[in-house]
Amino acid sequence: MKSDSSQSDALRYVVYTYVLFVVLLTTLGAVATKLLHGTPLVMRWLTAIVAWTPTYVLLLMFSRLCPNTTIREFYRAAFSGKRIAA
Repeated sequence: MKSDSSQSDALRYVVYTYVLFVVLLTTLGAVATKLLHGTPLVMRWLTAIVAWTPTYVLLLMFSRLCPNTTIREFYRAAFSGKRIAA
C-alpha cells in the first residue's frame, strides 16, 4: 500500500511541477515582456527564477514526500557520503 502512496505522491510532484512552471512562465513572462520590455537581463532573471520550479515544489510538498525526515536531514543525506566514480 505504501508504494501506491509514494507513486501517487511522485505523480503529484511531477504534475505540480509542470503546472507551477507554466504558471510562473506565463505570469512572469507577461510581466517581463510587457512592463520590463523583455531586456536580456530581465529574461536571464526570468529564466533563473523559473528554473528553480522543481525546488519550490519539493519544498512545498516535502512533508508529504518525506514524512519522517526533516529538510536538514534530507540535504545532509543527499550531499554527504562517498561518491562512486562513474
